[in-house]
This record gives sequence, C-alpha cells and structure tokens, in this order.
Amino acid sequence: MPEQVVAAAGIKQATGKIVWAEGPDVTDKAVTPWNQNGQWLPAQGEQVVIYAGDGVNEWPQFVGVIDETAGSVGGQIESSIVDYIDYLNRAVSHETVLRLHPPKTEGGAYIGAGMGSAYAIDRAFRACGFYATPRMESGAVLSVPCQNSMWPEYGVIAEAGAMSTSGTNTHADNHRATWGWCVSDFVCTYTPQGTIAPGDPVQLTARISTEHNGNFTLNAWYGSTRVQLAVSGSRTAIARLDSTDVVTLVMESGFTIVTLLIKNGTWTLKTNGGATATGSATIPAGANLTSISTTADEAARVAGLQVSRPPAGQEFGSLGHSSSAYQETGLFAGLMDVLPSYVDRPAVELLTEISKANLAPFWFNEFGQLRMIGSDILRNQAPVQTVTTLDDIFELAWENTRLGMRSRVTVKYRFPVLNRSRYSNVLLWQGGGETMESQQEKAMFAETPDGEDWAEIDHFAVSNAGGLTAFNEGRGTWIGGFLEDSAGNWTAATGYYVASGIQTISTRARLFEIETLVLPAGKKFVLATPDDAVNYFPRFRGMAYPVLRGRAKVQWIDKTLASATTGPYGFPELEHDAGPWGVQTANTIIQQRIADYIAGQVTKPAPTITNMRVHPDPRRQLGDVITISSPKLMGITITALIVGIHNAHSDAFTQTISVRIIAATSLYTTYAEYNETLPDGSMTYAQWQALGPVPQTYAQFNDAT
Repeated sequence: MPEQVVAAAGIKQATGKIVWAEGPDVTDKAVTPWNQNGQWLPAQGEQVVIYAGDGVNEWPQFVGVIDETAGSVGGQIESSIVDYIDYLNRAVSHETVLRLHPPKTEGGAYIGAGMGSAYAIDRAFRACGFYATPRMESGAVLSVPCQNSMWPEYGVIAEAGAMSTSGTNTHADNHRATWGWCVSDFVCTYTPQGTIAPGDPVQLTARISTEHNGNFTLNAWYGSTRVQLAVSGSRTAIARLDSTDVVTLVMESGFTIVTLLIKNGTWTLKTNGGATATGSATIPAGANLTSISTTADEAARVAGLQVSRPPAGQEFGSLGHSSSAYQETGLFAGLMDVLPSYVDRPAVELLTEISKANLAPFWFNEFGQLRMIGSDILRNQAPVQTVTTLDDIFELAWENTRLGMRSRVTVKYRFPVLNRSRYSNVLLWQGGGETMESQQEKAMFAETPDGEDWAEIDHFAVSNAGGLTAFNEGRGTWIGGFLEDSAGNWTAATGYYVASGIQTISTRARLFEIETLVLPAGKKFVLATPDDAVNYFPRFRGMAYPVLRGRAKVQWIDKTLASATTGPYGFPELEHDAGPWGVQTANTIIQQRIADYIAGQVTKPAPTITNMRVHPDPRRQLGDVITISSPKLMGITITALIVGIHNAHSDAFTQTISVRIIAATSLYTTYAEYNETLPDGSMTYAQWQALGPVPQTYAQFNDAT
C-alpha cells in the first residue's frame, strides 16, 4: 500500500539486540558455548521479558525469546531477540467448510455452521498455541471455540441452525466479546469424538460474555438421559439431570468461564472467579455418551464450548485461562460462503494472506499476546496521547509525492461457484475405465484440482447402503468392473478382484486401490460397467470406474470490483487481492468497502511523515493513535496511527516512531477563509487594516486569528 494509506497488513515482527553487561572477574577462563566455566550464557529459546521505567513505574516493552547469541573470547556477548513469530511456523490443514454445509447423512438437512475469516484466523492461532477461548481440555470429546462458526475443532458436527424462526438466519449470529467473538441464536448437535460412560467423570465448560442476557444450554446425552449446563439471562449457571436442578451458581461480575464437573456423584459448578457450588446426583447406568447438543436464544452471548472426561488432577483446566490471542477484524472481514481447504500450510503464511486480504495487521504486543486488528478499527480509535513539537518531538521528516497516487482501485477476489446437494450425487472425480491383467495391482489417486474444493465425500457408505437403487439414482462412490474376452464379450467379475476401499491421503486427496486375482484364461478385467448391462439405467452403462461422488463441489473463479471513487487520469491502478476471504455469492459488500476505503486515500495527493524522533515514552505501543500538535511551529494538528517503534537503550533511551496520518487540520486561517466570515463576505486589504490595531503585520494578523 502507498504510505498515505492508513491500512496495514501482514505481521509486524518485534526484534532487538541485547549487549550483556560484563560481570565481575571470577575466573581467568573465557566464557564460550563449549565451556561456560561456571558462568551464565543465554541459551537459544530462553524467554526474555523487557521492561522500561521512570524510576517509579515500569511498563512491559517486549516478550520473546533469545534467537541467537554471539561473542568473542574476552570480549562482549550480545544476543538477538525475537518475539514469538517462530511459533507461527506450525503447519495447519483444514477441510472445506461451507457456511451452509451439506449434511453428514444422505438426504439430511443442510448444516448451518456459519463461516467467517475469523474462524480460520482463530484455528491457526490455536494450532500455534495462542488462544482467545480456553485451549482444548485434556480428555475432550468436543470443543467448539465459536469464533465466527459453530464448526468444531474436535468432535463432529451433525446438525446446526438458528434457534429463531422469525428472520432469515440459517446459522448462529456473531457478536463482539472482550476476548474476540461470541455467538447467539443457534441449535446444534454434535457427535462426541471419544467415549464417556455414565460412571466416568464428565466436564462441561462454556465462556459466557458479560453482555449475556438470554438463555443457553449445553447438553450431554447418555441415550435419553440428559446432563445439562444452562446459563440464564441473569448469568446464573444451572446444572440439571434431565429436568431436575441439581445445583445453581451466580457468576460473578467480570468473570466469564463456568465449568460443571460431575465426579463420583458430586456435581460442582465453578467459575474462573473462584465461585463454587456443589450438589449430588447419579447419572443412571446404561448408554455411554451418545451425542451433545447446545442451544442459545438471540440474547445469549457465549463461546468456548467443551465437553471432556478430565484425567485426575486436570479438572477445571479451563478456569485458569488467560487470553493469549485477540482479533477484531472490522468492516473489511465478515461472513464467507466457503472456507477453502488447505493442507500443511505454515500458519504464518495463511495468516498473512488473510491479513492482507482483510487489511488487518497482526503482531505480538508488549505482553506477548498475538493480536489481529482491522485497519478501520485502528484508524477509528481515540488518541491516547498528544505529542508536541515544543516538548516531545526532536525530529520530524515529511514527504509530499505523487508516487502514491492511483487512478482507481480494483479488488480482485475468488468467487465460489457452488454445486451443493443433500445427496451424494455430485461428481467429483472419475477414473479412465482402464483394463487390468491377471494378478495386477492398481492404485488411483483422486486429487482435488487447483481451483476446486470438495466436501462430504462418500467413502462407499451410500453404495453399501443403497445398492443398485443408489447406483441408478446416480448417488454414491463406486468401483468395480467386468471380465472381457478377446471378442468383446463380457461376464461378471464377482470373485476375481479385491477393492481395498478409499484411503484419505489429505483433505484434498483420496487413494483407490484394486487388485485382480487369477483371471480365467483369455480374460481381462475392465474398470467400467458393461455397455449392455440391463440392470443399469442406460445413462450408467459403459461408465468408467472408479466414480467418486460427494455432496458439494466448489469451483473458484476470479472476479474484480472497482472503487466508486476515481483519481486523476494517467496514474496506475491499484489492485488489491482479497482472495476468498469475506466473499459471499449474494453480495459484494466487503469487497466494495475495501475498494472505497483504499480509493479514498490514494486518489488524491497526501503528504506523509517519513520519520519522527520523539522523547521516549515506554507506554507507547504499536496500534496506538496519537495527536501531533504544533500550533505555532507548523500550525497544524495531526492524528496518526503508530505502525512502528524503534527503541534504543545505551547511555540514553531514544525512541523513533513510524506513523500513518489519519487526519491533518491546519490551525492557520487564510485570508480567503477569514474574508468569508465577515458580514458582507468581501473587504479590501485596506478595509481589513483599518479595523486595527494599526500598524499590524501579516504575521501579527495571522497570530490574532
């Protein structure tokens, strides 16, 4: 982006260098990495926390680790330090998820999972060890962070939709929360990923916003027996066995996490504020945990749903949670119809792509918290500090150039063309109908092409259940063939081949394997259906095998959208790549916002501040908005966003900051502006002068205004 645009993207990494003070001579031997001789030497990966103070108070400046240490024998030792960026190199993968997702069962209802960029951001954060809602508990069978989607990070979603029937919503609503996002208005059912017996310990956890004013339930079903954690509009937690209240607890103001633990017949409700209440009841013997359901009305505000079987000593693990991640992506991110699949992408690469698309920079703050904040959110903050050329600014360099001008802004985005069904009748991939000899093995790789995504792939469940009926309806995945002689006559191949099913190689690849046994003399095995098989509908005769089907295929195409605001002719256009993030098939609201936001800042010239050396203040942080005040020297007030800070500590503490100008207001009044305020709107300079005081220079006149 040109320098005048108040929009940042990508990660802003914090780095530094420490020159270690020399200690007293306690040995005549040198300190080296091979032999420390009883002295301390900083180790790679060792945590570093830096504070700065004024002799009375201290403020954190940096949290990170030792990256490398170097020195010389008998000389100084210095270490390079970095924030936690290396933690973001973990590879992440995810399957394709549609905002209105195909059912998990043949002919079932669509799953209103919901989807937004924030979901992908949160999943990447969590994979790297940074959490807005509590990390997955030990022994978890379900975990749903609820960050722009009801899709679980663990467990299997079975049904999902909106609780309310008055509107057009098909999934949960998203709302802001102190930790990032929370949800309301949903009814969801999940299949637990693990086993919990009635006599086992079981734990239900939820995060409840201080804005919660509705009704929420989280239900663990043992057959027809229900264990419920409910939270009412007064933020009262209620534990129930079927319809009987076992124990209740009022959540304290300002505390947001509540856990129900059932162990050895004792039911304990506890919050992260320490409030505790107990009761007793016995879950009847019988079925193991079979399903988990959860509901919330429109006034509820919840997140971080979990059900677990905690190991001894690890109960109430979520109550010690402290948020190590936070996101607020603003108007340039929102709902999206399809989350594309990705396989083994470095999290930092994925996050950078989303960050650039949504104009939302991310960085580690002074406490080591990973943050991603939308540029519009940063821009609209109230200033936290005023710096002046009289007291605080030692140097301010500026530039006024036409190089950042653009004639127009075009947003390029990836548009999903959807083929979605409640049935497994969407053709995803098909083999070539190859011929095999006796005792031959064949493996066939079905890989999702670039520019496509597949969802809810059938792994023979439909064909096994539906048989010939499903085949003639064009449903399900199929593999097989027939025997053919040299004259082209065919016979059934039953007993002459073995198909090993489908292996999932990755979220984007499947592997078919088939092997022929000893074939009759003069016969070959053909991977297809016969041309004249009377049991098959005509359209499926002579069909090549294997056939891979599922319930959704997405084909991505590139589209563009131009800004409504244009600049002078002759300047280049600016193209912004928004990718699939925030793309809906029904509208281009997000893309238009991005185009117009950028165009409003690049279609007219604007001066920039290229360097500003200031009186050091350890309280300044990335993302702060400040006021630059210079009423006499420059005659201007500037509102600016801090996008970079360079601190140096040696004999003195120095600080240089990089800023993007949000607004600039001149404090001088031109003669034309002054003239327009006069009653008749027009006076000569002689008439102005006659108004006195006389004599008066133009400088004196200007100061008086």
